[in-house]
Amino acid sequence: MTRGSKVWAALLTVYVIWGSTYLGIYYAGRTIPPLFAASTRFIASGSIMALIVVARGGSLRVSRRAALSCLVIGCLLPGANSILFFAERNVPTGLASLIIASVPLWVAVLRLTRERLPWQVLAGIGIGFAGVAVLAQPSGGAKWWGIALCFCSAVMWATGSYLSARVEMPADPFAATSLEMLAGGFVMLPMAAFTVHGFSPSAGSIAGWVYLVVFGSLVGYTAYVWLLANAPLGLVSTYAYVNPVIAIGLGVLFRGEHLTWRLLVGAVIVVFAVAAVVRKEPGTAPPPDEGVRYVPEVELYAGRVVSVSDHPGARGPSYLVDVDLGGRGIRQAQMEPGAYAKDELEGTLVVVSLDDDEAIVLAARSHGGPRLLRPDGDVEPGTLVA
Repeated sequence: MTRGSKVWAALLTVYVIWGSTYLGIYYAGRTIPPLFAASTRFIASGSIMALIVVARGGSLRVSRRAALSCLVIGCLLPGANSILFFAERNVPTGLASLIIASVPLWVAVLRLTRERLPWQVLAGIGIGFAGVAVLAQPSGGAKWWGIALCFCSAVMWATGSYLSARVEMPADPFAATSLEMLAGGFVMLPMAAFTVHGFSPSAGSIAGWVYLVVFGSLVGYTAYVWLLANAPLGLVSTYAYVNPVIAIGLGVLFRGEHLTWRLLVGAVIVVFAVAAVVRKEPGTAPPPDEGVRYVPEVELYAGRVVSVSDHPGARGPSYLVDVDLGGRGIRQAQMEPGAYAKDELEGTLVVVSLDDDEAIVLAARSHGGPRLLRPDGDVEPGTLVA
């Protein structure tokens, strides 16, 4: 299989699996108490992912600050997902997926509290929330409080994504995700125990729960991380507006949901707006998690960080970094924070890869690449270092 074929196979995997998790949540929550289904799902997924981390030679040992961050983010991200177990009992799958698709819009709103965003992003936010307003009107059997829960889930997910780029997190994305899942699952478990009173799960609910654990949390996330390391970021980001389309189609096929004009109009507006916001980002993915593979065509230069901002649509911790490359000008690139805070990076000399005139910051603690050069280094920006 060629590299291009692998990229498209992984992208299709993310499309289908993450687009179908809404249907999995619906089936799992039909006969399993929602909070119990969500908490046990994340405990199981987090435990399996922890085993994967150890099997890959990684470690789950983190600093106290990183552990506390995982606890907070774990309450927000898995917590947001658990709310969908309640919401989808009274909201069609397609509608729920479209409201959750607005997460990049909410993240951009949070960024506005501290940053100035490009006009394209601001326009996308305005258009997107117009679409959200269209979707907020109960229709197709949806209850208003179910729609409210979907909005609560979207805001929680956006808040977790926003904070995860501003706090210290484990450098290994698999370890971070594992600890977040375990934290969220165990926080919810005591409350979930009070909701379990002799329930009898159906085969469909068990199948839905297993699907969420194995495919939604493990296979889908693994494919996503691989794509981040091997495909253009603009291409990877398309999941944000393709997934709702998959969810709507599956809702029609398996739940007998009806497509109303309100849903279709809202879907077009939201998907267009999310595409405008998400695609306003660098065109290259970060280097591979297992280490940077250097090839002759790629040259590494020293660059000085001019400014750092949070990534608008990323699922995990991510920065957008403006780097001064001396005579080569200023380039914008994506960077996984690792253990670096934004204020620590500003003014710092970093190693930058230039491939087809695109800049990539190589974060050593995340990817095993060259060590970040400290601000007191004697290397001038634009100097060829490898």
